Amino acid sequence: MSPQVLPFHHRDTGTWSYLVADPASGAAAIVDPVLDYQAASARTAFDSAQALLDAAAQRGWRIEWLLETHAHADHLSAAHLLRERLRADGPAPQLAIGRGIEQVRRHFAPLFGLPERDPAPAFDRLFEDEERFEIGALPAQAIPVPGHTRDSLAYLIGDALFVGDSLFLPDSGTARCDFPGGDAAQLYRSIQRLYALPDATRVFVCHDYGKPDREPACETTIGEQKRSNAHVRAGTGEAEFVALRRARDATLAVPALILPALQVNLRGGALPEPDAEGRRSTGCNPSFAATRTPRMRLPRSLRRLTDSSAARWRPALVACGIALASAAAAAEPHRHAPAPDPAPVGPVELVFDAAALAGLPRSRASGEAHGRKLDCEGVPLHALLRRQGAVPAEPLRGAGLARVVVVRARDGYRAAFSLAELDPSLGAREVLLADRCNGAPLSAEDGPWRLIAPSESRPARWVRQVESIRVVDAP
Repeated sequence: MSPQVLPFHHRDTGTWSYLVADPASGAAAIVDPVLDYQAASARTAFDSAQALLDAAAQRGWRIEWLLETHAHADHLSAAHLLRERLRADGPAPQLAIGRGIEQVRRHFAPLFGLPERDPAPAFDRLFEDEERFEIGALPAQAIPVPGHTRDSLAYLIGDALFVGDSLFLPDSGTARCDFPGGDAAQLYRSIQRLYALPDATRVFVCHDYGKPDREPACETTIGEQKRSNAHVRAGTGEAEFVALRRARDATLAVPALILPALQVNLRGGALPEPDAEGRRSTGCNPSFAATRTPRMRLPRSLRRLTDSSAARWRPALVACGIALASAAAAAEPHRHAPAPDPAPVGPVELVFDAAALAGLPRSRASGEAHGRKLDCEGVPLHALLRRQGAVPAEPLRGAGLARVVVVRARDGYRAAFSLAELDPSLGAREVLLADRCNGAPLSAEDGPWRLIAPSESRPARWVRQVESIRVVDAP
């Protein structure tokens, strides 16, 4: 049987949500709904989730299921709020996820100060491996696909497969496996299970950010994945995939929203309880902040939580420590502690693929280089540095003043900028990592990425074909 599938793209996070229906009965499910969240202002909105409800209402469909493929680390789930909205109008849909969520919650509970077992279960249904259910007359099955996370599920609904963060579109490959509990070999075996489905099975991905030559897309087939997936085709061996996946994961930045996302999504999308003034706040267990050192080294408990990848997870976890330390100082103003130096220690390699840039603000800059007038658009370099924890959220000070950004081109040409000249409170120099100029994607001669520094009188640091960006200590 073939369900009707309506995709909804959340551009800020690159997430695809789906409205999946049995047209004959009008029964429907929502897969991976997103709650709008602006990190800068810490405000949420229901617009994207409301679009799903509106589309269902226009077609006379009843939402019977809210299906999460896993506890996402890159966006906040709207599932809990959707259930409460729908409960007000009639029977509430079942909010479901895989039973592996129990392991994930136990793993992260100490970080967020949560009990290991949810005293008021957030989910109505925890699917067992291969468990079957129905959406109207449509047969559905929960297929475990661990590897990206322990709780990862795919949902096979009729001939439509919703793979979560296991497979991406063929030109984007597969999901990262460096989260706590992730395992590249396990993901390979999970994908082989999916590849055993008929080639005509429709595949709907959870994330896509587009490419320089195409807009974001969401649908492919098992046959196309087996023929052309960039990471694992029909003949790819496990050892080959694991080596590729581990090398790739070593370059990836921590998701910008990992702390609020996990804290909310472990509870099915339920926001923290409001305080006496009606404000809701996300945060970490204060005991972790107490062990923070001036050089921002992770306490052992956090190193255990993040397994062997502590160095790359430092920026996100450090942000939690900074926030908690600031709150403690405000609560006890008579106790003065020296200002921390939150600059990362050692080199930081930036990631600037489409996934890493998703949701960052975009700007325009104009100028002339090599006799050509350019009107370019892209991501401010300082925003990328901040997203990936290479610069602190507060004004630069201390050791950070002696660090530089080294940009290297494919032909070996290099240019450098000091963090001080990029810092908004000091030099505030505008530098853009551009992917489009004069209304079109960059040519092979210039791109896919080019650095633009419009305030400079000579374009010596307008690096073409940017290959790497590193933050290092000045010699």
